[in-house]
Amino acid sequence: MAEPEPESQGALDLPAVHVLGPDWAETDCPISVRELTTRLRAAGAAGARPTWSAYIPPAKASDALPVDDLVDMDVVDEMDEMDEEEAEELAMQVLSSLEDKAKAAVLEAPGTGKQRKRPITALSWCTLSAEEGRWTSELRAAAAAEGAPPPAAELAKGLSIFELAQYAIVSKGDAGVGLKRLEAVAALQKEYGWERLSPEESMAWCDEKFPGCWLASGNDAMGRPAMGSDIENYVPSFSTAEDWSLLMRLCIDMMDAMTCDLDDVRAGCIFTAQCKNMGWKNYNQEAEEKMAALYQDAYPIKFKAMAMVDAPLMVWAMMKLMSLFIKKKLRDRMFIVTHQQLLASGLFASPADIPKNCGGTFEGEYSTWLQERLARRAKAIAAVQLP
Repeated sequence: MAEPEPESQGALDLPAVHVLGPDWAETDCPISVRELTTRLRAAGAAGARPTWSAYIPPAKASDALPVDDLVDMDVVDEMDEMDEEEAEELAMQVLSSLEDKAKAAVLEAPGTGKQRKRPITALSWCTLSAEEGRWTSELRAAAAAEGAPPPAAELAKGLSIFELAQYAIVSKGDAGVGLKRLEAVAALQKEYGWERLSPEESMAWCDEKFPGCWLASGNDAMGRPAMGSDIENYVPSFSTAEDWSLLMRLCIDMMDAMTCDLDDVRAGCIFTAQCKNMGWKNYNQEAEEKMAALYQDAYPIKFKAMAMVDAPLMVWAMMKLMSLFIKKKLRDRMFIVTHQQLLASGLFASPADIPKNCGGTFEGEYSTWLQERLARRAKAIAAVQLP
C-alpha cells in the first residue's frame, strides 16, 4: 500500500531562493518572503530600482534573473504604501515566478535528458507489457476477491482489460491503490449518475453555458496529450443536480480523451489555462472541490504539468484556497508563465501545438479533438488484451 502523503503547509511552498546583489550576503540565502517584502518596500520608499538577481536550483548563478524581469517594478514603487498583506503577496509573486522558471527549466521535454520510459512503437498503444499485464490481473483478482469493497468490485466487473489496465498502470501496480480509485469512482458515479449522459449531451450543455471555454491543443514536446481552457469564458454557476451531473460527465469525457490508449495512460497529460482577465467570477470553490475529488484520487490519470498562462496576481489567493484539497504533488506541477515564457519553455516543440489563446497557432476545435480521441479510445478498449 502507498504511504499516506504528509500534511501540506500550503499551496505556496517554495524552494530555496538564492539572491545575488551588492546588498546581499551568502548568509541571507535562502530568502524568506518577509525579508524580500521588507527589502522591496524599502527600495520602493527610496524610489530605487533593485539591482538584485536571483535563481533557484537546479538553475545556476550564471542563470540568475533580474528581479525587474519577474515583477512589475512600477508596483514595487508603491509597496511602501501597501499594507503588509498586500506587500507580502507581491513578494510571493516574485518568489513564485522564480519557482515557475525553475520548473520550466526541468520540464520533461527534448534537451532535458528525459524521455518516455517506454518508447512508442506501432503496437505500444494497444499492447501491455508483461509487468503491466500482471498488474492488471492482480487488480482484477483483488476486485473479485472476498472482502473487496462492493462498489469497486461491481465497477470492475463492467470494465474492459484496457480500462482495468488504466487503473493498474496509474496505481503503479499497487492493487490496494487501484481498488481505492475504483471505489472512489463508483461512489462519485452513484452520486452524479454521469453514465446515463452522453458526451454529446455534456458538450452541448458546455457550449451553451461556457462558450469558448475549452481549447484543443497539439501534443507536447514528448508527444503527451494536451488540452486547455480559456478561464475568462468559464463562469461557474450550477443551480440544479443535473448541472452537477453534466459537469462531471464533461470532466470524465475530457480525461477519457487524454487517456485514449496505453501510450497516453503511461505518459500522462498536459493542461494549459489562459488566465488573462481571470477574476473571482471564474472561481467556484464547490465545483473545484468536486472536480478535484474526481481527477485527483479517483479517475486514473496522470497530470504532468498544468500551465497557468498570463495569470493575474489574485491567482495566488485562489491557489491558497485550493491548497485545502489539492495535494502538494499536483501543486508542484502547476506553474505560472506568460504566453511568451510558455513558447520558450520547451514544454511544446512548436507554437503550432499551443492553443491560439495561449500564444500559439494551433488550429482545431475542441469538439472535433474530443470526438477523434474518444473514437481512438474505443479502438483501444476493443484491442487491448492480457499478454
